[in-house]
Amino acid sequence: MSTPNTRPRPALLVLAYLAFVSLGLPDGLIGVGWPSISNDFGVPTEAVGLVLTASTAGYLTSSVLAGFTLARLGVGWLLAGSTMLAALALTGYTVSPVLAVVIGAAVVLGLGSGAIDSGLNAYAAGAFGPRHMNWMHAFFGLGVAIGPLIMTGALGAGLSWRWGYGIVAAAQLALATAFASSVRA
Repeated sequence: MSTPNTRPRPALLVLAYLAFVSLGLPDGLIGVGWPSISNDFGVPTEAVGLVLTASTAGYLTSSVLAGFTLARLGVGWLLAGSTMLAALALTGYTVSPVLAVVIGAAVVLGLGSGAIDSGLNAYAAGAFGPRHMNWMHAFFGLGVAIGPLIMTGALGAGLSWRWGYGIVAAAQLALATAFASSVRA
């Protein structure tokens, strides 16, 4: 692990930045996709509150446990596992036959996202220094900005909202694989 006074490995920084892009991507999907989702499931518009509450509950739970988990797994395995959770959750959104499955997937997405956010922030605060911390959070904003573009692109192409979630699930899976392969033995 590097200290803020040393230069972090460029590959590690790239992965950290990509982790924060991936953290923001799902947040940007639901706003654009929800009208189609609620229409698909035949639920009122305000049912989005159930999805957001479920995701928040998972996020808060894993955020509280992130220090414990980080100490036991290390940052590499924490990020690989939590990004895999997010990929599985987004796949759950993609294949869900009813809103209840989306709500369950939202809890899992929150668990993965909270662990990525808290775990990587805790690690980066000691390893990267303030400059890179600021950049990591800028990359989160980039992810939040790209998410709606992905969903808009899918819907604009005449595809289902499920394609937007599927695209982001595939990106999360690729990132989880990158994290797992970068873990030092």
